[in-house]
Amino acid sequence: MNPQKGVLELSSVRRSYDNFTLDVSLAVGNGELVSLLGPSGSGKTTTLKLIAGFETADAGTVSYNGKDITAEKPWNRGFGYVPQNLVLFPHLDVGGNIAYGLRTKPISRAAVRRKVDELLGFVGLSGFGRRKIDTLSGGEQQRVALARAIAIEPGLLLLDEPFSALDAPLRREMRDEVRRITGELGISALFVTHNQDEGLSISDRVAIMSEGRVVQQDRPEKIFSRPVNEFVAGFIGAANILPVVVEEVRGGTVVLRGPRRLQAEVKPGTGFSKGMRVKLVVRPHCFSFCAPGSVNAIPVHVAARRFLGDRYEYVCRDGDAAYTVIDGERIDDGADVTIGFDPANGYLLP
Repeated sequence: MNPQKGVLELSSVRRSYDNFTLDVSLAVGNGELVSLLGPSGSGKTTTLKLIAGFETADAGTVSYNGKDITAEKPWNRGFGYVPQNLVLFPHLDVGGNIAYGLRTKPISRAAVRRKVDELLGFVGLSGFGRRKIDTLSGGEQQRVALARAIAIEPGLLLLDEPFSALDAPLRREMRDEVRRITGELGISALFVTHNQDEGLSISDRVAIMSEGRVVQQDRPEKIFSRPVNEFVAGFIGAANILPVVVEEVRGGTVVLRGPRRLQAEVKPGTGFSKGMRVKLVVRPHCFSFCAPGSVNAIPVHVAARRFLGDRYEYVCRDGDAAYTVIDGERIDDGADVTIGFDPANGYLLP
């Protein structure tokens, strides 16, 4: 199989409805798997439909490999599409479903059969060609839908939350399968999901959507550690977001006044100055139990503990301030302890 690698670019693509306006700029590079991540109603599926050609933009440009395809019909775009509800054809067997898109190609029946057998092996369903769709498990149906989408050798694969109905272990298996398939075939892919773990774990880059716009697009590690605003910080994983005031700037260290006197490291020249009101972001796993007098030490009362398997999640209180802490040490509910964090792990938002 030799799909053409593609470059997708959306430039100020706009679509207006009665109570919602989408205005998106987005890029997917050669061989990249990009996840489009955001809460329900943020515009993820609408964006995918505009790319696929199922909806028409009011303004802006959808480009593929440098060509404007904004007005191109869906069947002329050559994209593979896996919708949330799969839409497998119940009157066709597994092989017939996979071969559906190949019927428009100028290839022989024998070549189609060979291609279907190749794809069945590729997605782990060898020997399933004559099986009826209603005899398959949910995971097997997902694999059929994937095989059908890649049968036409698309340059771009679009996936619209295809695993939302699966249980957690099967979701993990299928997302790893998508990563394997796109990687081995070199297919560029845009994967829509509202599941943060899913988006962060398999993507080369993640685009975060909110209220019809992409608010940050970057590597998963960068988005997690350096969110651009409070929405992204709170949406991507758990976060302690503390309102503080800049008390002093000492080169790469900022002294903060808030629930306690704290410190965070910043790059010189980032524009923080004395008196500024900012938000301090500290991820729960960046807190740890420590000795009083440590840097950024906060005396707290353990209000609740939850066992996570290999570690514990704590809700700790210091007066009206509450902190979420994830640590491997077991502390009893009701204990008075001290938590702290390394200044390098505190991130400031304007």
